[in-house]
Amino acid sequence: MENTISNQKFNFGTSMNIPRHRYLEHYLGFETDTISIEGIPATKINLIKVPNTREIDNSIELMIEKRWSKLENENNAFDNPRARFEGSYQDNETGELFIKWSDERYKNHAILKETNLPKPYQANPFTINGIPYTTDKKIPIVNRNPNRSDQGAIRHIAPAGFIDIHEIDKLKNKTIEQNTIKYIVKELNYSNTYKESPHEATKRELSEELQYKSNVEFPTEIFNPNDMKCLGIIYNSYKNFDYTASILIPLNTDSKNISLKGDEHVGEIEWYNTGYEELSDQLYKLAKNPNNNSGHLRGDIALTIGHLHGPQAYKQALNNVVLNLTKE
Repeated sequence: MENTISNQKFNFGTSMNIPRHRYLEHYLGFETDTISIEGIPATKINLIKVPNTREIDNSIELMIEKRWSKLENENNAFDNPRARFEGSYQDNETGELFIKWSDERYKNHAILKETNLPKPYQANPFTINGIPYTTDKKIPIVNRNPNRSDQGAIRHIAPAGFIDIHEIDKLKNKTIEQNTIKYIVKELNYSNTYKESPHEATKRELSEELQYKSNVEFPTEIFNPNDMKCLGIIYNSYKNFDYTASILIPLNTDSKNISLKGDEHVGEIEWYNTGYEELSDQLYKLAKNPNNNSGHLRGDIALTIGHLHGPQAYKQALNNVVLNLTKE
């Protein structure tokens, strides 16, 4: 699968035509399928349905059915349709990103991610990670509730979740952003008001799930969905083996006005400052203990560094973290 980098020029050097940053990313437990340092708006993201290309073997399918049956009986697990990431490509002239997806089932992912089978045999579900960016220049990191996540009690960014396969055909190029908004409303509680949204469904969820903590006169909007941008698509190569679209979400509020909502997370939000040194240090700490956080989170941090501080900062952060890890 081709790795595309847009909106900037990297001079990483190559070995056998593989960009150097791919080696650094893989060492840190993630891989970028697409990078866009400036970000790709919703109007330039297109979803294309294609046939499922997961490698099928009778012995593997029988293994899935056997293990899933046991999982259902012991843990009350339930199956759902999912979108499988099948690849992406970008038009260099228009800047449009085309994302290919296919029909998949959650049970296939639940079983296959626990094996050592290579990527072609994995379910590779497609998810979103929202990266809320506040006016005081912070991003939220949370602890997943182990009772609500198949990844256990890991550190992650909020909001995050699967792409809703039922909505893809209806929303088309706005699907990633729509799902990001849905998870923001579901997982975060804002002290400001949000009145402007291009999607009525989002407004309904907002009115049903958002709780206000103050009677202060608020701005007319917390965030503008049109300002959200896709910074890249990340493959979690260390474990879980899924893809996520990392969506930057500029928020017209500071971090003190935001708190978690619902039971998908435990504890409180830890707010990361987004200066270059601070984010690089957090990336190092997360990479040092990869079992307590998501590869997607490490990728989100790296892409945020690139977006806020430039392509050379992205390169430098990856290089420094890898070198520091190898010195220990």
